[in-house]
Amino acid sequence: MKLFIVKEYETSTPDGVPVFDLSSKELQHCTGCWSCWWGPTPGRCVHKDLDEFYRGYLEADTVRFYCKVSQGFITSNMKALIDRIILIVLPYVSYPNGESLHDPRYSKYPSVEVIYQGEFLPNEEDAFVAYWERTMEMLFAPSFAATRDVGSVDIVEEKLDSAISRRMTRVQNDEVGEKGARTLIINGSPNGRKGNTEVICQQFINGMETPTEMRYVAEDDVAILATYMESFDCILFFFPLYVNAMPGIVKRLFEHMRPDENKSVGYFIQSGFEEAFQSDWLLAILRNFNIRMGYIDLGIVVAGGMGGVRFMSEKMSNSKAVAKLFARLKRAGELYEQVGVFDHESIQQFGQPYRFSEKEVKQGRVLRKFGVTKIPWVLMLRKNKAYRKRLDKPFGV
Repeated sequence: MKLFIVKEYETSTPDGVPVFDLSSKELQHCTGCWSCWWGPTPGRCVHKDLDEFYRGYLEADTVRFYCKVSQGFITSNMKALIDRIILIVLPYVSYPNGESLHDPRYSKYPSVEVIYQGEFLPNEEDAFVAYWERTMEMLFAPSFAATRDVGSVDIVEEKLDSAISRRMTRVQNDEVGEKGARTLIINGSPNGRKGNTEVICQQFINGMETPTEMRYVAEDDVAILATYMESFDCILFFFPLYVNAMPGIVKRLFEHMRPDENKSVGYFIQSGFEEAFQSDWLLAILRNFNIRMGYIDLGIVVAGGMGGVRFMSEKMSNSKAVAKLFARLKRAGELYEQVGVFDHESIQQFGQPYRFSEKEVKQGRVLRKFGVTKIPWVLMLRKNKAYRKRLDKPFGV
């Protein structure tokens, strides 16, 4: 068995086994440029600091991660790695189990073991392991196992109970969703002003009467931004789903934020996947984060099928589909301003479909069979003169 090790903390490793040491590296984060999927370099990242990792990962029979725990989840450095590992699969989607999954790029993938060390509040460890398991399932790992390392501890439940008690008291006293509270919108897309998230944010803001400031994680120093956020009552994060969780740059911002029992935080997750359930693993992580930090939860909106919104807004601005989407986003902004939370109407409307019906799965498979679902990718690959390289396997077979 050929073993490859990725480690974030010092631990003994078998002699002769290749090790990718994350403890001594600060990785570049994904920029959302799509070069690894639609060209000009399919299967390759514009950053080169993970090339050694890709080769080791794909050549191995088993990959063992020694993973640190940060705020009940993985570190932003590990999230950068996972965001960028997506290039080992193809952008094309199939429906093997009635859900959207990307197609494999390589003929062989390793089994994965995760050994983790850190502290957890109750419920955080389950969400942590579930995230890893789901991610490795999407990356075609033949098997997966997760184990605590020495040094992992549970935080006493009294801390969790206290956080829940504070939140319930505020709800009962009608202190959640205070109208007129100062709100800051955080665009957490690695693509910044050029991505789908920007269009979504702008339409949401268009539904609000009060001028609302927006800041960009991709542009700002995260330490300075985290400090700036402290002067606002409410923070609304908007960002794309990145490999089952928040983008690594958003996790890096989280690591600079401080607990605050008076802060209210909500999330708007936009995803290229049509089904809202694809964000379930992230929902658990975000709810746990709010509890850990003492934040008042303003709700979470999951909007599936948002891939290409930027293109639609530029090329199809007069279409009924775009008008309908923009009206819903403006309505969500209007309702947020009225009630001070992401209301039930917004959460329900954007959260459909939760899963595909049997009929929708059959339709998707027919469209895939005739190549319809690949058309957007084919167009971009051809535009970038990368169509012939679309199936390249630069790091394995």
